[in-house]
Amino acid sequence: MPRSSANNQGTRLKARIHALAVLCAALYCSTGTAQVGAVAGPGANRVPLESGNCARQQWPREALRYEIEGKVRIAYRVTPEGDVNDARVTKSSGWALLDDASVAAARTCRFPPDKAAALQDREMPVEFVWTLEGERVHPGLVAGSCVPAGPIDGFQPYDNRATSATGIRVRFLVDGKGQPYDIKLEGDPGAALAEQAVRLLETCRFAFDDDVWGMRTNTVTGRVLLR
Repeated sequence: MPRSSANNQGTRLKARIHALAVLCAALYCSTGTAQVGAVAGPGANRVPLESGNCARQQWPREALRYEIEGKVRIAYRVTPEGDVNDARVTKSSGWALLDDASVAAARTCRFPPDKAAALQDREMPVEFVWTLEGERVHPGLVAGSCVPAGPIDGFQPYDNRATSATGIRVRFLVDGKGQPYDIKLEGDPGAALAEQAVRLLETCRFAFDDDVWGMRTNTVTGRVLLR
């Protein structure tokens, strides 16, 4: 897919963020837990929450371009003035872009005095689920096209496990010839290993299955496998 076409398609995608908050306080339900939902997108003005208000949540431009999705769990505290502070990630999406955006979104929330008073000395959980609407057809790896070398054992497309000693999580775009470009590695595998991972991906080729119909996109995620 040509880059210009892919960029235009990416901007037309409707993005939706579901923020599900599990507020562990007897104030909100008899069992001590309650689920508070909020929905926002790039065109929304504000995100209503049962117990507080949050500014418009921003889908990171780069995350939208690479069409990465995921769930992020955040823990936060509320000041007596109703501001959110000490927001931190308790369960990562595996994508730093989404983790950082979730923390930033949580910190925009403001609680009225009565709710803020009830939340003192409590750490509250909230989960952000970043999803894109619409089914998309991604290019597939051409069998045998990747050339492993050294500590690099190959590439597993759409394996989105976090970077670890056994693999590096990656995202990239594919040009009209099926070659990866704008390769991004998640985590810090070290400069030498990162360079070798990029070299492997540059040898790989991708193509669409003509028998699969749908809205095509040139985004690929996956895992560079380590020996």
